[in-house]
Amino acid sequence: MKRPPDEWRKDFTLSSMPGGSGLFSLLGSRLSASFAGNGASTSLPAGPTELHRFIQHDPFTPPMHLDLRQPPTAITFRDAPSGPQAHSHAHWLRLPTCTPPRPRVRLFHKRLPWYIDVAGHNGVLVVLAEVFWSLYACLMTQIGDGDFHNILMDDRARTAIAEAWLERSSVSEEERKKGILRLDFLLGEYIMEGVREVDGGLWEICTRKQDEIACSEIPA
Repeated sequence: MKRPPDEWRKDFTLSSMPGGSGLFSLLGSRLSASFAGNGASTSLPAGPTELHRFIQHDPFTPPMHLDLRQPPTAITFRDAPSGPQAHSHAHWLRLPTCTPPRPRVRLFHKRLPWYIDVAGHNGVLVVLAEVFWSLYACLMTQIGDGDFHNILMDDRARTAIAEAWLERSSVSEEERKKGILRLDFLLGEYIMEGVREVDGGLWEICTRKQDEIACSEIPA
C-alpha cells in the first residue's frame, strides 16, 4: 500500500472507531503552521487575532450558516442587518476576517486530510470571500486514487466515505457523475457554523450534520 499524497497534512490519522469519538481524528499537537504558497513554504504570522464576529464560532449562538454543498453565495450571517436597506452578500464578504488583519491564514477540519491555505490577493489581508471560496474550491475537488487507497485509509473509512457520496449524490445524476469529492470526507457534516482559532492564523472549521440541532435551537 502506498503512502498518502503529498497534499495530505502530516498530522492526519484515523481513529479506532469502536467506542471512539468518530471516524477521523488528528494529533492536535502536531498541527502545522507552515504555509505553502506560490511554491514556497513560510510560517503564519505569530500572535493571536480577534476573528470577525460573522465567523467566530459560538456553539450556543452560531454566527453563520453555510451548507458546504452550496457556493458561498448561500451563506447567511446572524448579525448581518436585514431589510430593504441591508447590504448584499458581496458587501459582507469583502470584510477582513480578523483584527489585526492577516495576509494569509490556514484552515483545517478534523475529518479532512488537507489544509486549506488562503492568501489575500492584495498581499495585505484576507477577506471573508477569499476564505469561503478557497474552502469551496477545495471541497469541490474530486479525489484521486491516492486519496482513497493509501496506508492511512482502511476499509471502514472507504466505506463510510463512499456511503456519504452515495447519499449526497442521490439527488441528481449530475452530482453522481462528479464522483467522490473531498466534501465527502466530512461524512455528512455539511453545515458550517464558523471557525475557531487554534493558533495564530490556524483556524478550525466548525461543522455539524444537517439533522443535528444547533445549540441555539434547543429550547431553554
